[in-house]
Amino acid sequence: MKDSQLERIEKILHEAGYITNWMNEEQAGPSQYLLMNLPEDDQGRGRKLIIKNEEAAVSMPIEGASEHHESFIHFTCFLPFTIEEGSLWEVLRSVNFFNRAIPTPGFILDENLRQVFFRYTFLKPGEEIQKDTLLSLIGMTLLWLDTASPTLEKTGQGQAMTDVIKERLEILQSSL
Repeated sequence: MKDSQLERIEKILHEAGYITNWMNEEQAGPSQYLLMNLPEDDQGRGRKLIIKNEEAAVSMPIEGASEHHESFIHFTCFLPFTIEEGSLWEVLRSVNFFNRAIPTPGFILDENLRQVFFRYTFLKPGEEIQKDTLLSLIGMTLLWLDTASPTLEKTGQGQAMTDVIKERLEILQSSL
């Protein structure tokens, strides 16, 4: 049985022109998720957004508070490159640089996989996600991916973060 929150998300995304695929749709629970095709990055590489719904019983540690259910919608995208072994610390500096600018930090470096991914979790208490909210979250995710990926990739290839950011700023200034 398909997750009703994910079905709603799938419908909104299809109406907006996005392509999605179900993963483990026959299994109820946390192993079920949507894969959404994102626009290609600036080098023409495909990207996927993993969308999962997690229902959780929540109770406040207050006398007489009742338990209620919340819905957490998780958005995850692995960036389409790997990090060179000697560049992990510089990539970590870059990840921290971008995470300071995001209200809810989302870039994560997985040292074992030598890969960076972006994750955002949206709390949707007790009701369905609205179309405008979902499309805004997708747009925000794309903005951060497109902004940070070139810097993260270049630092992952061994360049110093400060040099990469300086280079990116010069490109932006020349286009004004």
